[in-house]
Amino acid sequence: MTIGEKIKSLREKTGETATQAGAACGVSSAMIYNWESGANKPGADSIRAIAAHYGITADELLGEAEVT
Repeated sequence: MTIGEKIKSLREKTGETATQAGAACGVSSAMIYNWESGANKPGADSIRAIAAHYGITADELLGEAEVT
């Protein structure tokens, strides 16, 4: 599972829109969509923000395993 797929999975599990997820992580909804599609990957600060927002570690977000 790619980091984009994990971000999308986490966002959908919480019922958030890309706009809501972006606001919580300090980025635009377009950036969320870019990550989810694989067009871009989040930087270190964004990885920390995403992980904190969804209550997981950066290692869980970056690792090979699926997030639960």
